[in-house]
Amino acid sequence: MVRRRQPGSFEFANHGTLYLDEMGALECGVVPKLLKALRTEEVARIGDERKIVVDVRLIVSTAHSVAALDDELWMGLRSLHGVELWIPPLRQRPHEIPDFARHFSSAG
Repeated sequence: MVRRRQPGSFEFANHGTLYLDEMGALECGVVPKLLKALRTEEVARIGDERKIVVDVRLIVSTAHSVAALDDELWMGLRSLHGVELWIPPLRQRPHEIPDFARHFSSAG
């Protein structure tokens, strides 16, 4: 019985954006594979050797200090022309809470 390989995240995000939440939680073995896929713009489905060309913009986030992240991951992502954007937690910006409350209470 031949089993069809399922498309992965990179295939679903082809010609669009892939968002990875909490990059600080990535396992070390995943990092080189992620960086290779981004550099070569090719992926292969699990158990398949055929390469699939993908065009993906990657957005990653973390609640951890960037200094605490795995050096290989951080340096690899920065080498891909990454931009670091630090947004302070809302607890440090309490003056913005009324604006958020108005926005979300009127969005419906």
